[in-house]
Amino acid sequence: MTPGIYTDIEETAYHAIDAIGSTTIKKFHNNPSSILKPIEPSEDMNLGSAQDCYSLMGPEYFFKKFAIMPEFEGKKADRNIAEAEFELANMGKIILPATVTPKKIPTMKAISDVDEFLFKEHPAAKTILRTGEQQVSVFWDDEETGLLCKGRLDHRPDPATRSIWDLKKCGQIAKFKGQIRSLRYDLQAGHYTVGANANGFEIDGFGFIGFNFGDPPEVRIIMITGNGLTWAKDVAKTTVSLINECRQAGKYPKVKIPLNTLSVANLIGQKSNKQQLTPGDFVEEMSEPPYDWW
Repeated sequence: MTPGIYTDIEETAYHAIDAIGSTTIKKFHNNPSSILKPIEPSEDMNLGSAQDCYSLMGPEYFFKKFAIMPEFEGKKADRNIAEAEFELANMGKIILPATVTPKKIPTMKAISDVDEFLFKEHPAAKTILRTGEQQVSVFWDDEETGLLCKGRLDHRPDPATRSIWDLKKCGQIAKFKGQIRSLRYDLQAGHYTVGANANGFEIDGFGFIGFNFGDPPEVRIIMITGNGLTWAKDVAKTTVSLINECRQAGKYPKVKIPLNTLSVANLIGQKSNKQQLTPGDFVEEMSEPPYDWW
């Protein structure tokens, strides 16, 4: 794949391209060996992708990719048969549940309500999402290793705002900031920003638009800027180097890798001029980057 910016790559084709993406970057630190396993999206991940698709690509594209399971009535055996027939009729599509949240909101209503709120009601989101370009694939060669990297930007940066934005589904909106840390969205921000920079974009901030399915839905916006974004970029670039060490050795440790690690050489039986791990490194991590939110 030639490095550059692509607006015509379908999502499935994007994921099939062999390059280091943000999911690999995020998974590596929890367990390097896990990056060898294919990703199996959970129902929650599919719902987040569905909202992205509906809001950023439009309803027509959404219904080509997703199908919503009806609520069938009758005996369990009859319902199972009806569901199997529905899946067969929609083979190739991602099947979404009939309802979401403990309140059992119909899935299509939940998705359309979030879309309405994002584009018409939320004072910041409706402005952000009307600029730039949506669902853009970015490819670049890592400066140190030469490995091909990739990113799928929900919102291509508008040169005027110098920022990238990403939609994220959140269970509890008040805990969205913690979700950014726990699910390592900050490393995604760093990786995508490196890719944007490599393709000529100057980026001052990476923002996450967190939403939940509710009646009404809620939205919270958090942006990583300044030293926080520099930190995330540095960790993302270093992670590509760590992945390269593992590739060169053909070994992937099954141990948590701290975010301040500069080399995994001693874990895979190789020598390195970079900083080696010590027992203390496994419990001592860099301080979290600063966040702004509103």
